[in-house]
Amino acid sequence: RNLESYYYLALAYQKTGKDKEALAQLNTALLIHPLYFKAHLVWVDIKLEQVLSQSSITPTVQRAKAGSLGTEQGTDQLTFLAAKLQEALKIQPASIQGNLLLSKIYGIMGDQFRARKVLEDWLRKNSYQNQIAQALAELEYSAGNIRAVKKLLEQQQPVSLPVRILLLRIQETKKSQPELIALIQEFPDSIPVRQLQGDRQLELGQLHQAERTYQKILRQAPETAKAYLGLSKARVQLNDLIGAKTAADTALKLEPHSRDAQLHYLSLLLETEDWKNTAQFFENFQKTAQNADFLYYEGILAKQTGQPNKAKELFLQAKILGYSQKVEIQLAELDRSNGEIKKAEETLETLLSLFPDSFEGKLTLGKLRFTQKKFPQVITLLTPYLKGGLGKGAAHLLVAKSYVLNNQLEQALQVLQTGIRIWRRNPDLVEASTLYLGMLKRYDQAITLLEEMGEAPHKFSQLFKSRLISYHFQKGNQKRFQQLLYEQRLNR
Repeated sequence: RNLESYYYLALAYQKTGKDKEALAQLNTALLIHPLYFKAHLVWVDIKLEQVLSQSSITPTVQRAKAGSLGTEQGTDQLTFLAAKLQEALKIQPASIQGNLLLSKIYGIMGDQFRARKVLEDWLRKNSYQNQIAQALAELEYSAGNIRAVKKLLEQQQPVSLPVRILLLRIQETKKSQPELIALIQEFPDSIPVRQLQGDRQLELGQLHQAERTYQKILRQAPETAKAYLGLSKARVQLNDLIGAKTAADTALKLEPHSRDAQLHYLSLLLETEDWKNTAQFFENFQKTAQNADFLYYEGILAKQTGQPNKAKELFLQAKILGYSQKVEIQLAELDRSNGEIKKAEETLETLLSLFPDSFEGKLTLGKLRFTQKKFPQVITLLTPYLKGGLGKGAAHLLVAKSYVLNNQLEQALQVLQTGIRIWRRNPDLVEASTLYLGMLKRYDQAITLLEEMGEAPHKFSQLFKSRLISYHFQKGNQKRFQQLLYEQRLNR
């Protein structure tokens, strides 16, 4: 009776935010009865929340550099909590909440292998259980193991809303739209349903609609980290890297332990070619040997810094841990670059048989066909994607180049104009478009595009200034030509 009193008083303290008092009650209960499992479980739960709240205080940049918890001390604390909970589970090894909590701790540590193994072992030793199966299915979904997700969820009865959402996520985007619309009508105020809607709009390239959906979620629930994460991804596609960085910062501040937020922040460092901070991230991050995502991004860093052999080794290590679209695409890219065309074709053929709607897969195949100088095939393959918002103009550039090399310059310009309407200030699209406009002596149109780019720094900044000066000269705009020439000399 006294034990129960200490336990329930601890729960009351926990619910009112008095963690210190709650831990004192639990410690007393455990002194009286060291095998009191429920007290062990709540003690670990409270300590976990303390570790996570401490990590949220760490400034975002430091946290991104140092890994999911921002400090080595945070990682040590999680290792201690995992060990303590493992010991407690010897008292009640079949505890559902205990095993779910242990899996969660491993997940926060970035050790997805052990997070999955805890739940797999539970299901192997016990009968099917909805919560355990759902948690494992979510981990499998994060790892891209779609077949495993289907198998785990086929026995769910009754089918909860989170499971319905997860089942929708693993369906092909276009085919599942009617079911998603019905779900939105059934649960109009559900944040997870709206999050799925935004994520689907993002996948379909409906970038402005996705941005509005995420903003609607944030008006309803301002501390939804996943909505900020989605908003950041939409802004990356819209080429608004400053807005993307701001949203990513907020997502990390709200959920500093989120692996998705960490990975997205890392992808932004790579996107902006911030090699120093990217390298620092990997140096400090407390990786485990089973973290495929970080192996993937480490491979991207090696590839973009001119280390293709190291990149391939890292991608192959990630592949061992599970099949992944993004890893297969990078391996195909490396094979294409090395002239191993047949090998790259086989990789992409397998990928597109599993994921027929994969834009990145089609884009990579398009690059392969371009390498083979099969320009009409490139045009046929990628034209269906030109009106969407996918790829930040990469498909437009490839199709435009194919038209140019097929002696169809006008068609190339039309494709680039379509891309510029979606990504108004995309430097790559503007560079190609103004080059081709110059070749056709359409200087007025080229000048308009170059002037619109303004003074914002980008990789073509100097080229655009020189091209603008040249086009004004060609057009006979002497006053503007002289002004730009004078400004260029002052800047030197």
